[in-house]
Amino acid sequence: MAEGLVDLIKPPQRKSEKKQMLNPIIREIIGEAHVIYGPPMAGKSTFAAYVCKQLYEALGKPGLYYAIDTNLVKTEWGRHLKEVSQAEWVEVRNPRALPWLLSSVDFSKYSAVVVDSLTGLFEAVVEVIGDPLDPRVNLALVRYASMITRRLAEIAHDYNILAILISHSGAIFGSDFYGERDKPAFSERALKNVDGVAKLYVKVLKSKQGEQELRLIKWLIHRNPRSTIRRREFRVEEIIGKVV
Repeated sequence: MAEGLVDLIKPPQRKSEKKQMLNPIIREIIGEAHVIYGPPMAGKSTFAAYVCKQLYEALGKPGLYYAIDTNLVKTEWGRHLKEVSQAEWVEVRNPRALPWLLSSVDFSKYSAVVVDSLTGLFEAVVEVIGDPLDPRVNLALVRYASMITRRLAEIAHDYNILAILISHSGAIFGSDFYGERDKPAFSERALKNVDGVAKLYVKVLKSKQGEQELRLIKWLIHRNPRSTIRRREFRVEEIIGKVV
């Protein structure tokens, strides 16, 4: 029988079968809200875009991607990630309105929601207040971060989709954050609302052949008691199928 005819008479894949095509780590965190943080240029946005792509291909529903950072809004890089993600791309002109935007959407049409990133919100707050060192900036960020993480968790749990909040990393003075010397660049109180926190970073390996950059992700927190990913270090390309 001709190969093309065999393909035609194959039964269509069921949704559950397509879900099995997803990377096991992505399958494990569907229905949860996660913060992914790390230094600039580590690949956080690229990771989120390829996760959206993977979910769309497996589940047939696009992600909803809120682009806030200035490096994503009306830039060539933003257009590239939009194409990669195959997501519904929303450029947020007023980041302070994000908590309300997240409350006016039917998320049953989507496989994921991404907010990229909290840094864009910081920039918007500073623009209004004027001085980045003004105590009101931190108070506003604490409030907004708590509202956003709470809403993302509600969306993830109610609609059984993946919710991701991207954040840059911030320095720690004194103690550490789950063994790390940096943490998400917003109030730790907001983290009580999410299901997990992952650090995405670059490790440089030196050998006689030269230097090699590895992009790694590690879930420092995963509140699922049956978690198989907590505290383990994964190469990003193992999850998204792409070297970045």
